[in-house]
Amino acid sequence: MRQSPRLVALRVLERVENDGAFANLALDSACADAGLSPRDAALATELTYGVLRRRNALDRALAPFIRSGWQSLEPEVRDVLRLGAYQILYTRIPDHAAVTETVNVAKRAGLYRAAGLVNAVLRRVAEQGPPPPFDPKTQPREWLEIEGSLPSWLAERLLEILGPEEAVAFVEAINRPARASIRANVRRIGREALRRTLAAQLPEAAIEPSAWAPAGLLVERGGSLPRTEAFEQGLFSLQDEAAQLVVHLCGDVQGMRVLDCCAAPGGKSCHLAELGAREVVAMDRNPRKARRIEEEARRLGLDAISVEVGDATVAMPKGKFDLVLVDAPCTSAGTLRRHPELRYRLQPEDVSRLAQTQAKILDTAAGSVRRGGLLVYAVCSFLPEEGERQIRAFLERHDRFEPAPMAPAPAWTRDGWLLETWPHRQGMDAFFAARLRAR
Repeated sequence: MRQSPRLVALRVLERVENDGAFANLALDSACADAGLSPRDAALATELTYGVLRRRNALDRALAPFIRSGWQSLEPEVRDVLRLGAYQILYTRIPDHAAVTETVNVAKRAGLYRAAGLVNAVLRRVAEQGPPPPFDPKTQPREWLEIEGSLPSWLAERLLEILGPEEAVAFVEAINRPARASIRANVRRIGREALRRTLAAQLPEAAIEPSAWAPAGLLVERGGSLPRTEAFEQGLFSLQDEAAQLVVHLCGDVQGMRVLDCCAAPGGKSCHLAELGAREVVAMDRNPRKARRIEEEARRLGLDAISVEVGDATVAMPKGKFDLVLVDAPCTSAGTLRRHPELRYRLQPEDVSRLAQTQAKILDTAAGSVRRGGLLVYAVCSFLPEEGERQIRAFLERHDRFEPAPMAPAPAWTRDGWLLETWPHRQGMDAFFAARLRAR
């Protein structure tokens, strides 16, 4: 029997909810295992990400038709209904096809007893359409929570940080599909040569240079990029433009001895080596993740990287470094457009807990920076506790360090030493980074 992209999407949603899997990794594996064609894989991807990005709005549309109450349904039945409602409300798939195919998915998933319910509820949704949407101008919080599918605490924080208009723009941006962002391995190939190589391997893809990252390319309709020949040859890595700019905030690293003290999965360590760092010590506390860094360095042909297992809150490798990069563990709230499932996992208490860990790592890392050396701190988060407040507090504790503006200041920096990116402003993930120098 031909594998159904809808069934693949359902299984991925189950893994995301039950096993804490990341949707992108689970999708790539599931589509490959099912042998889906590129067209069917694209549908499975749209349905999975669509349900994750619109879950609260879908639940609002479905709940009135469940007499026993929405929460009374089994989680798998709720996901089946969300899959069907997403097709009806957010895609061009004809209503009758969306209903029929979703009922078939329920049966294939073994939910025979729920097939009648799925059929009846989805037909009602198709007949009545979505409930009236909240007005983002007069009801911004309700819009963020329901239409934007954010938890209430995160909606409140966005309104506090950005104000209503920008908060809505931010959520509109993270709820649109993001193009794949890759970084050319400049030790092996230039960006334009990589673009031509990928264009030949992926004739259906649209590939264009990043407007921000010098080695970056943006790819649309590229399918599973890690399965391309170019990836296997070590010609590129998957990495958001903002993450690439963190390394460029380090400046000219030619000949430097560098410590990346929270290095997994290794993207920034490898980028630093590609740009000519003499030695990159990549440290991570997780042995399995440390091995992944070694594997990535081998794939890219980088011999300047050595990997150490260690806890950055406690101690750093011996010796002093020209550059210490603290790519700290964080909420990853800035990556919601690529990882929409995170919005349902994050809790308010995670912010303060992680901010304490970040402060410990910064304090420990400070001792590893040589006199006149650089300390670069980065998080993929827009929350001030993890970003600017964190770095201001560090500067108050450590008067040995001061802001180190780049000269001339790149357009993507604030005052030459702070990086702050947003999906609705620059089309990148939301990152914060700071460049400091030891006096």
